[in-house]
Amino acid sequence: MSGDSMAPALHDGDRVLVKRLPCRHVRNGDVVVVESPTTVVQGELAEPHWSTSPPPGPPDPPGTRNWIIKRVSATAGDEMPSCDPGLAEKPAVPPGHLFVLGDNPAASFDSRHFGPLPGSRMLGVVVRKLHL
Repeated sequence: MSGDSMAPALHDGDRVLVKRLPCRHVRNGDVVVVESPTTVVQGELAEPHWSTSPPPGPPDPPGTRNWIIKRVSATAGDEMPSCDPGLAEKPAVPPGHLFVLGDNPAASFDSRHFGPLPGSRMLGVVVRKLHL
């Protein structure tokens, strides 16, 4: 774990045990390891962009994937948590996607910035923090 985005649950330097699971088995409140997109700015919109192959496919060159730990806030079909409160109809998380947030919003790069995350970009669910 690197950074303070999941404080107070996890802190910089913590290590976790992760179980690989398909996206359909993930529930709201689960802590997951997901690939962080880079954002490609086109005009005023930031578009998420992931590495070439979803995990656990063929390996990408070292350093091309950035793994982050976040808490699942909404799964497919759920209302997106961080949408405009003035909207009459709130958008839903698309099928096969997750909406993830850090426990410490001020220090977190999450779905508020890059939108719903494709489930194919999830490595697994955090089982527990390791005490080494």
